[in-house]
Amino acid sequence: MPMFEDPHDAVLAVSLDLTTGFAGTFAGPEEVTPVGRFRDQAVGTLSDLPSDLLSVVAWEWPVEHVGPLQGISATHRNLTLRGVTVIERAINVTGREETVLTEGEGEGEIETELVFSRYIDWLALYAELGAITIARPQVDDRTNLPENVPHDVDPVQ
Repeated sequence: MPMFEDPHDAVLAVSLDLTTGFAGTFAGPEEVTPVGRFRDQAVGTLSDLPSDLLSVVAWEWPVEHVGPLQGISATHRNLTLRGVTVIERAINVTGREETVLTEGEGEGEIETELVFSRYIDWLALYAELGAITIARPQVDDRTNLPENVPHDVDPVQ
């Protein structure tokens, strides 16, 4: 049995995960927009894995920055949050120490909780907020820096 009978159900599940997880920080539509390969094809059918083990949704979510985010006060700017969410059944996720199986109702079915792993393009989001950092430190004294010229000797030898 597939994880989601209707691919749109996966989009709704991801949307609920994001709106709940970012409540108070971002406000936006109740539904994300699937993008890329996931826009036209059923979620979970793009892999060799059985469709009941894994679903993936690449998405965009237009939001307003309405609350604190890592020390940045609400800017009320309109932004686009972009990412990919991988949805797995908890029984298949390694490293979990608690029991993840619960008895279902009726005829002894076993239900498993779903685990949502969000991979968000934070760099693009912070750039939209105007809070991008440059990772290369400034250098005032350049006299000790090597010249940017090709070397005659292969350093691997």
